[in-house]
Formats: sequence, structure tokens, C-alpha cells
Amino acid sequence: MSTLVLKYALDTYLFEEAKSVLPADIEANRDTLSLDEVIKLYITSNNVALNKYFSALFLIKLEKESPKGLSYAKMLSYGEYLLQTAPELRESIIECCDSILITELNESKDENDVMAWCHQGISLKRLGKMDLIGMKIGLRDFIAFMWKKTNEVYKLNDSQKILDHLNSLHYGQEYLEFPDLEALVIINIHAALDFIGENITNEFESNEGNMDIQEAHKILNFLEMLESKDKDYDKDIKNMREKCNLISPPNQDQSKTLKLTPFQHSNLYSIPNDEFSITLTELPFNSNITENFQMAIYKAKNYDNDVCAKYYKILKENTDTSQIFSEINIYSRLSEIANANNCFLKYYGSYLDSKKGIWMIMEYIPENLSTFFKKLKDQSIELNEQVYANIFLKLISSFKIMKDLGIFHRDIKPDNLLIDKFQNVKIIDFNISLFKSHNYDNKTTSEYEIKGTKNYIAPELLELIGKNIDSAIFNPEKSDVFSLGLVFLEFFKIKKLRGLNTVKKNERLFRRISKVPYPWVRELLANMLNANPEKRRTFGELLNYIDSKSTRTMKH
Repeated sequence: MSTLVLKYALDTYLFEEAKSVLPADIEANRDTLSLDEVIKLYITSNNVALNKYFSALFLIKLEKESPKGLSYAKMLSYGEYLLQTAPELRESIIECCDSILITELNESKDENDVMAWCHQGISLKRLGKMDLIGMKIGLRDFIAFMWKKTNEVYKLNDSQKILDHLNSLHYGQEYLEFPDLEALVIINIHAALDFIGENITNEFESNEGNMDIQEAHKILNFLEMLESKDKDYDKDIKNMREKCNLISPPNQDQSKTLKLTPFQHSNLYSIPNDEFSITLTELPFNSNITENFQMAIYKAKNYDNDVCAKYYKILKENTDTSQIFSEINIYSRLSEIANANNCFLKYYGSYLDSKKGIWMIMEYIPENLSTFFKKLKDQSIELNEQVYANIFLKLISSFKIMKDLGIFHRDIKPDNLLIDKFQNVKIIDFNISLFKSHNYDNKTTSEYEIKGTKNYIAPELLELIGKNIDSAIFNPEKSDVFSLGLVFLEFFKIKKLRGLNTVKKNERLFRRISKVPYPWVRELLANMLNANPEKRRTFGELLNYIDSKSTRTMKH
């Protein structure tokens, strides 16, 4: 029934909205389109009416083809997008997504599967303000899997597995808002306290082979976060904490909590409504100081959530801060359209601390492509063609969206591309980027300051730098295309690429391209890495070189 209701909306209301921009061949052949082809259509479109149409089409097809497995869990974000852009279809959207959720949860293999699907379910529930039957099935399965794991995990004498188990229980109770977990919580508190009691001694260090006392404190931290109606256990947890403190108190970190207020300025595109708290628990993982600014980037905590916090301190009065405003505005603008099918970070806002330092708060991803490439090499990991196709498609599509918004990165390199454990790539570091207020056609050239990193900058710019020229007339999109092409080539672990981004060495660079095992990638790179920018393709044109047969929905 849910498919029929949403399909009716697709055939009528959504089609009427999109028909003026919907290609006739797509409409005529929509029933034969694969899920992957619909995804590609969605991520290469910047038209809201088309994206609504493709989102509904994807959900209808996914419901018919379910179960598809955990790799499709994040795809329910199409439902979230529709709820935001077509709230009048709320009931049919929720019914369709709920049907998918039910089918997928009935195939779940463990509590991690349940949590992944219900993570999407709770977002839909909150956004649509409707209960989902799938969440009730998720609760049923979560309880069953957690009881089974509870009976196993405490017999293993492995504190890390117990911590992971308690983390799942806390996640189900706190984030997924699962009710009826009282019995599970009580038995886990009891078992965890017994485990600690059996493994610690009243000396200043634990017996050889037993748990580290700091692990006992971590387990107690989780027990304190679990909610139980039986308050007698609060006393038991407190007593066990005191016993552990006699051996050794919890390590005192150097954490620092900051209360931040919204950064309000007429030059900012978006201003957050509320204050924001972060806790800094580590030294900055990146920092720099110039004549005018001190910059540092931290991994921080906002309650239980990891965030990335970028800090600017202005060192001189009357310093030009326009580039900071531009960076903030780029993150804000791209965050508005961030989803599972592009490479944009979630940006949580710009804030000031008590000393007027500027804080930019965004999604945290620990690994960049530089460390990822090193891991591929050191561990002899080979990615398959599907992974390359999906990463390349998302990146090219995302840079095309940026170009259409008048944003040019100007420093594309592995350090500025983050990657998570599911091979989702995110674009960062817009501190030298261009952000213009109007769109650009494919032949746009103007005079710009020359920016970039020596080993990744386009040949036409590197040649000018060699002549001590710091600004010139050039097409910033074409220079970004070249830089991205060099990054793509590094995925294939081809040696001796450094220094080949010159006009004279372009032929040698093309010999490296010939070593790539996939014909469609060789053709793609040949059209990105031509030393002549006139012969280099635009991001929009490059989409035609992605092998659609190789693209598959990635795990998110």
C-alpha cells in the first residue's frame, strides 16, 4: 500500500513539479532504472524538483527490492530529504520508509545491524513526528540480540568487549529511545559489577593477566550513564567506584570545557540560534601561526558526540578577516545540502569564546586520504572497481555542485579530503578557496591570486609561480580538475608521481596513467590531467566518463 500511495504522488504531484526539467528518456524508462542509476541521477542534479522526484523514485524501488542489506541503511536519508522538501507527503513517505525498515530489520544478523537501521528510523520518526512499526521490530530484535550477547560477553573475561556491549546498551536507551530495557540494564549492571569485583585487588595495581584498573573506571562510567528504576544499584556502583579509587583513581585528563556563543556578523551567511559547549580533551592535531592569526584544529566533544573544532585567534587589530568569513560561509552553504550522496561535511555553526576567539564546529572524521593511501600501500590493500567508481563519482559531482555555486577549492590534495571506514570522502579546508556570488560558465577566466600546494597545483599555475607571478588570468575550475586528477591517480599506488605536474613532464604523467588497470579510469584521468587547460574537461563533462556499470551503492 505504501508504494502505491507514494507512486501516485510521483506520477502526479511530483511529476508536475519536475516535468519541465525532467529528461523525456528518463521518464519513459524510469521503471527499468536500477537503484544505482537513480542515485547517480540524484547526485548529479541541483534542481530541487528533480531531486524530490528522484528521491521518491528511489524509495519506491528500494521498497520493492528490499531486503538489500546494511549497505543501504543510509539510503533512508532520501526519506529525510523528502520530509524536508515535501512535508505535505509526510504520511506516504513515512509509510514507505517504514515498510523498508521492517523488511530490512527482519533480516538483521546482530544488534549492530539493528542499531544502524534504527539510527535512520529514529531520525525519520523525529522528523516526520510519526511512530514507525519498524522501530518496534527494532526494539524486539535489539532486546533479543542483547540478551544473547549478555549471556556470552561476561564469560570472555575481556573488558573491551564488555565496554562495547555497554556502549550498545547505552546507545539503544539514550539515542534510539528504546523503552522496556529495564531488565537488560539491571542484569548488565549486576554482571559488570561482579566482573569488576572478581578482577581487581586491593593493591595499587591489578593482578597479572587481569583488567587494568582504568578499564574498571570506564565500565563504571557506562554503568552510571545507564538509567534504571532500581536506585539500589546506584549505591552498588558508588561503592565499587570507591573500591577502585583505593587502588588508583581515574586518570585525570587535561580536558577543558568551553561555553561558546553564536558568532553574529552581517558578513556571515548563517548564524546559529543557540549556545554551544565543547570539551577539549587533547592537544590540537593541527596548528599554525602567522603574523595576523593563530590557528588550531582540535578533536572535541559536544556531550557524547565527537566534533572537529577549528579555532582562529586574531593577533592584530584591523586584520582583514574576509577569508575567515568566506571559509565559514562555504562550510555553512555546503552543509545545507550535505547528504549521503555528496562529499560535504555537516557544519554545526560558528561561535565565539569569552576571549572573542572564533570557533568553527563541524563533523569529525579522523582519517584523510594521505593516511589512507599509506595504509593501502603498507598493508597491500587492493580496492575493487566499484569503490573507485563510487568515490570518483561522488567527488566529481560534489566539485560540480561547488562550481555551480561559485566555489573553487584551490588546494585539492589528499590532506584536504577525509575518508571514513565506509569509504565516504569529505572535502575540507576552504581557507584559500574562492567563493563568488554568481555561477560560472565552462569558459570562465578572470584574474585571480595563484594559490595551491606545489605538488598538486595545475601546470599552468606552477609555471607562473616559477616566474614569480602571484596573480594571473586563468580558469579556477580547470585547475581544480587537474589537482583532483592527481589525487585520483594516487589511489592506484603508482610510484614517482611527485614533480610530474609540469607542462614538460605531462607525457611522463600520461605514461603513469597507462598503468591504471581500468580503461574508463584511464580515459577519465586523461581528460583531467592534460597540461593544456583548454583540453581539460570540466567537472560536469567528467561525469560522462564514470562507468555507470561499475557504480554501486556504497556502505554508509
